[in-house]
Amino acid sequence: MTIGRIPSVDGGIQPTIVDAKGDLLVATAADTPARLAVGANDTVLTADSSTSTGLKWAAPSSTTWTTYTPTLNGITVGNGTSIWRKANVGKVVFVYGTIKFGSTTSITGAVRFTLPSTFNQAATEYTQIGYCHLEDSGTEYYFGPVWYYSVNSSAYVAVYNVGSTYAKSDALASTVPMTWTTNDSLDVMVWYEEA
Repeated sequence: MTIGRIPSVDGGIQPTIVDAKGDLLVATAADTPARLAVGANDTVLTADSSTSTGLKWAAPSSTTWTTYTPTLNGITVGNGTSIWRKANVGKVVFVYGTIKFGSTTSITGAVRFTLPSTFNQAATEYTQIGYCHLEDSGTEYYFGPVWYYSVNSSAYVAVYNVGSTYAKSDALASTVPMTWTTNDSLDVMVWYEEA
Protein backbone atom coordinates (compact mmCIF):
# COMPACT_ATOMS: atom_id res chain seq x y z
CA MET A 1 0.00 0.00 0.00
CA THR A 2 1.25 3.49 -0.80
CA ILE A 3 1.21 5.84 2.16
CA GLY A 4 -1.34 8.64 1.75
CA ARG A 5 -3.56 6.72 -0.68
CA ILE A 6 -6.73 4.79 -0.07
CA PRO A 7 -6.37 1.31 -1.61
CA SER A 8 -8.64 0.53 -4.56
CA VAL A 9 -10.96 -2.33 -3.71
CA ASP A 10 -14.44 -3.23 -4.88
CA GLY A 11 -16.87 -0.99 -3.05
CA GLY A 12 -14.01 1.08 -1.59
CA ILE A 13 -13.51 4.80 -1.90
CA GLN A 14 -11.46 5.66 -4.95
CA PRO A 15 -8.56 8.06 -4.46
CA THR A 16 -9.77 10.02 -7.50
CA ILE A 17 -12.71 11.36 -5.49
CA VAL A 18 -10.48 14.17 -4.20
CA ASP A 19 -8.99 16.59 -6.71
CA ALA A 20 -7.04 19.25 -4.84
CA LYS A 21 -5.12 19.95 -1.69
CA GLY A 22 -7.62 20.59 1.10
CA ASP A 23 -10.55 18.68 -0.43
CA LEU A 24 -12.60 16.83 2.17
CA LEU A 25 -14.34 13.50 2.05
CA VAL A 26 -17.94 13.96 3.26
CA ALA A 27 -21.25 12.15 2.92
CA THR A 28 -24.43 13.29 1.20
CA ALA A 29 -26.47 10.42 2.70
CA ALA A 30 -25.91 7.05 4.37
CA ASP A 31 -23.14 5.14 2.54
CA THR A 32 -22.81 7.96 -0.04
CA PRO A 33 -19.36 9.57 -0.02
CA ALA A 34 -18.75 12.86 -1.81
CA ARG A 35 -16.07 15.47 -2.23
CA LEU A 36 -16.28 18.89 -0.61
CA ALA A 37 -13.89 21.17 -2.46
CA VAL A 38 -11.43 23.16 -0.41
CA GLY A 39 -12.77 26.51 0.72
CA ALA A 40 -11.31 29.91 -0.03
CA ASN A 41 -8.58 31.30 2.19
CA ASP A 42 -9.81 32.50 5.60
CA THR A 43 -13.12 30.61 5.46
CA VAL A 44 -14.26 28.07 8.02
CA LEU A 45 -16.18 24.82 7.71
CA THR A 46 -19.75 25.40 8.85
CA ALA A 47 -22.70 23.04 9.30
CA ASP A 48 -25.54 23.87 6.89
CA SER A 49 -28.41 21.40 6.53
CA SER A 50 -29.62 23.14 3.34
CA THR A 51 -26.59 21.91 1.34
CA SER A 52 -26.27 18.40 -0.10
CA THR A 53 -23.28 17.59 2.14
CA GLY A 54 -24.63 19.32 5.24
CA LEU A 55 -21.50 21.50 5.23
CA LYS A 56 -20.29 24.69 3.60
CA TRP A 57 -17.33 27.03 3.66
CA ALA A 58 -18.21 30.43 5.12
CA ALA A 59 -16.59 33.57 6.43
CA PRO A 60 -16.07 33.30 10.19
CA SER A 61 -18.62 35.18 12.23
CA SER A 62 -17.28 38.55 13.17
CA THR A 63 -17.71 40.54 16.31
CA THR A 64 -18.66 44.11 15.67
CA TRP A 65 -18.07 46.73 18.31
CA THR A 66 -20.90 49.25 18.52
CA THR A 67 -21.35 52.35 20.62
CA TYR A 68 -23.85 52.58 23.40
CA THR A 69 -24.70 55.28 25.91
CA PRO A 70 -24.96 54.08 29.50
CA THR A 71 -26.68 55.99 32.25
CA LEU A 72 -23.91 57.20 34.55
CA ASN A 73 -24.34 57.67 38.29
CA GLY A 74 -21.90 59.33 40.66
CA ILE A 75 -20.01 61.09 37.89
CA THR A 76 -20.74 64.23 35.87
CA VAL A 77 -18.93 64.20 32.52
CA GLY A 78 -19.36 67.95 31.92
CA ASN A 79 -16.89 69.06 29.23
CA GLY A 80 -14.97 65.78 29.41
CA THR A 81 -15.43 62.93 26.93
CA SER A 82 -17.27 59.67 27.49
CA ILE A 83 -16.90 56.83 24.97
CA TRP A 84 -18.59 53.45 25.45
CA ARG A 85 -18.54 50.42 23.16
CA LYS A 86 -19.94 46.92 23.37
CA ALA A 87 -19.65 43.65 21.46
CA ASN A 88 -21.44 40.31 21.73
CA VAL A 89 -19.93 36.89 21.21
CA GLY A 90 -22.91 34.60 21.61
CA LYS A 91 -24.39 35.43 25.00
CA VAL A 92 -21.17 36.97 26.32
CA VAL A 93 -21.16 40.77 26.29
CA PHE A 94 -17.93 42.78 26.31
CA VAL A 95 -17.98 46.46 27.31
CA TYR A 96 -15.23 49.05 27.07
CA GLY A 97 -15.74 52.53 28.45
CA THR A 98 -13.49 55.50 28.92
CA ILE A 99 -14.09 58.88 30.50
CA LYS A 100 -11.47 61.57 29.97
CA PHE A 101 -11.88 64.34 32.51
CA GLY A 102 -12.38 67.94 31.44
CA SER A 103 -12.32 70.96 33.73
CA THR A 104 -16.00 70.45 34.66
CA THR A 105 -15.92 66.64 35.05
CA SER A 106 -16.48 65.53 38.63
CA ILE A 107 -17.10 62.47 40.77
CA THR A 108 -20.13 63.10 42.95
CA GLY A 109 -20.69 59.68 44.56
CA ALA A 110 -20.31 55.95 43.98
CA VAL A 111 -19.58 55.57 40.25
CA ARG A 112 -21.94 53.23 38.40
CA PHE A 113 -22.98 52.72 34.78
CA THR A 114 -25.83 50.76 33.25
CA LEU A 115 -25.00 47.64 31.27
CA PRO A 116 -26.12 47.39 27.62
CA SER A 117 -28.23 44.26 28.24
CA THR A 118 -29.75 42.34 31.12
CA PHE A 119 -27.25 40.49 33.28
CA ASN A 120 -27.71 36.74 33.79
CA GLN A 121 -29.71 36.51 36.99
CA ALA A 122 -27.69 33.52 38.21
CA ALA A 123 -25.00 35.95 39.35
CA THR A 124 -25.16 37.52 42.76
CA GLU A 125 -24.82 41.12 43.82
CA TYR A 126 -21.21 42.33 43.68
CA THR A 127 -19.94 39.57 41.40
CA GLN A 128 -16.78 40.93 39.81
CA ILE A 129 -17.38 41.34 36.07
CA GLY A 130 -14.37 43.37 35.04
CA TYR A 131 -11.67 45.79 36.02
CA CYS A 132 -10.88 49.48 35.83
CA HIS A 133 -7.76 51.50 35.16
CA LEU A 134 -7.56 54.99 36.65
CA GLU A 135 -4.96 57.47 35.45
CA ASP A 136 -3.84 60.52 37.40
CA SER A 137 -2.93 62.61 34.34
CA GLY A 138 0.10 60.50 33.42
CA THR A 139 1.74 60.52 36.85
CA GLU A 140 0.08 57.62 38.70
CA TYR A 141 -1.99 54.62 37.71
CA TYR A 142 -4.52 52.78 39.87
CA PHE A 143 -6.51 49.61 39.31
CA GLY A 144 -9.70 48.23 40.69
CA PRO A 145 -12.61 45.85 40.24
CA VAL A 146 -15.90 46.44 38.48
CA TRP A 147 -18.79 44.72 40.26
CA TYR A 148 -22.26 43.75 39.09
CA TYR A 149 -24.81 45.93 40.85
CA SER A 150 -28.42 44.79 40.53
CA VAL A 151 -29.97 48.26 40.66
CA ASN A 152 -30.90 49.04 37.03
CA SER A 153 -28.66 46.18 35.83
CA SER A 154 -25.57 48.29 36.30
CA ALA A 155 -21.90 48.01 37.20
CA TYR A 156 -20.12 49.60 40.16
CA VAL A 157 -16.54 50.90 39.76
CA ALA A 158 -14.09 50.70 42.68
CA VAL A 159 -10.36 50.97 43.34
CA TYR A 160 -8.07 48.55 45.16
CA ASN A 161 -6.83 49.71 48.54
CA VAL A 162 -3.71 47.84 49.67
CA GLY A 163 -3.20 49.80 52.88
CA SER A 164 -4.18 46.83 55.04
CA THR A 165 -3.08 43.20 55.39
CA TYR A 166 -5.34 42.14 52.51
CA ALA A 167 -6.27 44.14 49.44
CA LYS A 168 -9.81 45.46 49.50
CA SER A 169 -11.75 47.81 47.30
CA ASP A 170 -13.04 51.31 48.02
CA ALA A 171 -15.62 53.43 46.25
CA LEU A 172 -14.31 56.20 44.02
CA ALA A 173 -14.74 59.71 45.39
CA SER A 174 -13.61 63.19 44.42
CA THR A 175 -10.34 62.51 46.27
CA VAL A 176 -10.15 58.69 45.93
CA PRO A 177 -7.76 57.35 44.78
CA MET A 178 -6.49 60.85 43.95
CA THR A 179 -7.91 64.33 43.54
CA TRP A 180 -9.57 64.08 40.12
CA THR A 181 -8.72 66.87 37.70
CA THR A 182 -8.48 67.76 33.99
CA ASN A 183 -6.90 65.05 31.78
CA ASP A 184 -7.37 62.28 34.36
CA SER A 185 -9.10 59.21 32.95
CA LEU A 186 -11.27 56.32 34.06
CA ASP A 187 -11.26 53.21 31.82
CA VAL A 188 -13.33 50.08 32.36
CA MET A 189 -13.43 46.67 30.70
CA VAL A 190 -16.35 44.39 31.55
CA TRP A 191 -17.55 40.99 30.35
CA TYR A 192 -20.63 39.09 31.46
CA GLU A 193 -23.23 36.57 30.36
CA GLU A 194 -26.47 38.20 29.36
CA ALA A 195 -29.84 36.69 30.20
